[in-house]
Amino acid sequence: SEAYFELGSFEFDNEDYESAIEYYQKALKKDPDDQYRALLQFNLGEAFYIQNNYESAIEHFKKVEDYDPSLDVEYRTNIH
Repeated sequence: SEAYFELGSFEFDNEDYESAIEYYQKALKKDPDDQYRALLQFNLGEAFYIQNNYESAIEHFKKVEDYDPSLDVEYRTNIH
């Protein structure tokens, strides 16, 4: 899942958010640990947010809390 994460981050940095989303979703399918899963959910939320897909962004940001509550404060600052 790390390779997919890296590819997703590369695409995100290059503003290809659709590809980033695909890679992050593939990384999630590899069953990462909770902290890594939280990071992937956060990154998915960011990618959807940038694309003005706020409903999907909020859905993924809410999942962050399930896997790593310490990221809760950080993600909330991004959606307000």
